[in-house]
Amino acid sequence: MTYTASNFSENTDCSDCAFAWSFTLDSGTLVSGDPACTEAGNGLGGETLDWGHGSEEVSEKGGVSYHALMAAKDGAWSVVDGGFSWLTSKGGSGDAWNIYVMY
Repeated sequence: MTYTASNFSENTDCSDCAFAWSFTLDSGTLVSGDPACTEAGNGLGGETLDWGHGSEEVSEKGGVSYHALMAAKDGAWSVVDGGFSWLTSKGGSGDAWNIYVMY
């Protein structure tokens, strides 16, 4: 699934995050996998999430630093199992925050 996000607001209460955001995921687009997953209502579209880019690097490959993906639930931050995040340069327009979650 690939999502677009909206309604961003900075979240500053994650002490283990380099940065964190609250945002809403719009409806997703299936890019691979079984279409039955989306038909069954699986996915995150429409949800507001509190996610952060972990402060410490957990892996490096090909010059890319991967960090833990953090999430807040009921006010407590923890590592998202099966998730990670990384930054890619967008030239003069800054960096893009990339997120992977095994669902």
